[in-house]
Amino acid sequence: GQSFEDAIPYFKTKEYDKALPIVEKLADHGHLEAQVQLSAMYALGLGVTRDINKSMQLLQLAAEKGHSQAQFIFATHLLNGTNIGIDKNRGFNMLLLSAKNKNPNAQFVLCVELSIKENSHFDLVESYAWCAVSAQREHKNQNLAKNILGPAENIIRTRLGDEVFERAKNLGEERIRNY
Repeated sequence: GQSFEDAIPYFKTKEYDKALPIVEKLADHGHLEAQVQLSAMYALGLGVTRDINKSMQLLQLAAEKGHSQAQFIFATHLLNGTNIGIDKNRGFNMLLLSAKNKNPNAQFVLCVELSIKENSHFDLVESYAWCAVSAQREHKNQNLAKNILGPAENIIRTRLGDEVFERAKNLGEERIRNY
């Protein structure tokens, strides 16, 4: 049988029609990376007729089976209502799963989103903890996360007190160990 790696050269040369049968077969057999790739192919119309519903079905399937990048992408669709109905609670929970599955993008988004007072999941302690995690991970927003920690500490200490900040700091250290 063929592996996902057999399709990669076809993606690199944009021969999507040759990658398609490999990826479809693997996706049908539960290969998560193939499901995510096939979802992208349907979303963008690469080697297939563009089909957003099929794309979202495949993305959701991979997300529900624990693929952290699929969880992150699916969460953003749920939170923003793009290509599927908006569902903030489900989107937030999917984002949290992705972060706990060590997705640095999800960890950074939680760092920011939990600090916004208008969001229903507003929580400065949780925000600080996810910023601490995000500041430790190598990714494109690592320096932003590092730059958020100082002002976040000041806000928590000023508005909520030193005890609450110590709780946030301890939660951050625990998250760094676990995620």
